[in-house]
Amino acid sequence: MKVRHSVRAVLFDGGQLVFLRRGWPGGASYYTTVGGGVEAEDADFKAALRREVMEEIGATIGPATEFLTLTEPGEKVTVVQHYFRADVLDMDLN
Repeated sequence: MKVRHSVRAVLFDGGQLVFLRRGWPGGASYYTTVGGGVEAEDADFKAALRREVMEEIGATIGPATEFLTLTEPGEKVTVVQHYFRADVLDMDLN
C-alpha cells in the first residue's frame, strides 16, 4: 500500500484565522486550510509546511506545532494529513 503524506496549516494572523479561498470556473468558491503534499526534497513535515505556506500565500510562519493527524485509507493510496498550528509572521499580499 502506498502512503502519501500532506501537511495543512491552521494559521493565525493577529488573532484572525487565515484560510485559502479556492474555486473552479463556473463553480462555487470554498475555503480551505493552506497546505499540500510532502515532497521528497522536504527535510521533514515542518519544512514541507513552510514551503507550502510560502508557495500558496507568500507567508512566513513562526514555530509550528502539530496537533492532529488524520489517516484516510484508500484502495491504492493511504493519505496521512498532518495538521499544524502556527502564527503568520509576514505575508506578501501582492
